[in-house]
Amino acid sequence: MVQESVPAARPDRRTLAELDALAKPHQPRPVQASEGWPPVAIPGRPGWYRCLRDGRQVDVHKRQAAA
Repeated sequence: MVQESVPAARPDRRTLAELDALAKPHQPRPVQASEGWPPVAIPGRPGWYRCLRDGRQVDVHKRQAAA
């Protein structure tokens, strides 16, 4: 006697509506510099970086970021 192997339904499968909701764009996270890390490039502002100086978030031009 031969038994057909039928794949069991996976309980972790998502519905089409759930997948559509996950595919929608999310809100962008704000750019935040952290202590001990290099400056972070600011999206939409070429040549500008966010640095942490004296505990404050400061936007500087590329030439000033290394200083």
